[in-house]
Amino acid sequence: MRLKQTTCVCGVYLLAAIMVWVPASVQAEMLGTREAMQSLSNQPGDREQLISMVQRAEVQERLQAFGVSGTEALNRVNSMTDDEVASVMLQIDQLPEGQGTGGTILAIFLIAGLVVFFLWLLKVI
Repeated sequence: MRLKQTTCVCGVYLLAAIMVWVPASVQAEMLGTREAMQSLSNQPGDREQLISMVQRAEVQERLQAFGVSGTEALNRVNSMTDDEVASVMLQIDQLPEGQGTGGTILAIFLIAGLVVFFLWLLKVI
């Protein structure tokens, strides 16, 4: 009986440690639009990166579906100011990609696995 209590207490401490550790790895800070735009407008290669995106075959097909030719889109990108290019790149960067969820999913499975293990260990399951 003493072994079960000790195991349960250790499990609770382990789960508490994991729960404290996971949120501590994230930090956020408020950033104004002007500061974000200034940091992005100073990055070299944004225009080239945007042009390479427009030249991709999938993007060309989508542009054609909207009635915009590839050369017209390239001309529009070339006529944009640096601030406009930075604004478009900021909007593209903010689009959801489906990345960054691997760690969260792994943590959820790890915690669920530990709970099932301790329940099995205590013969609850």
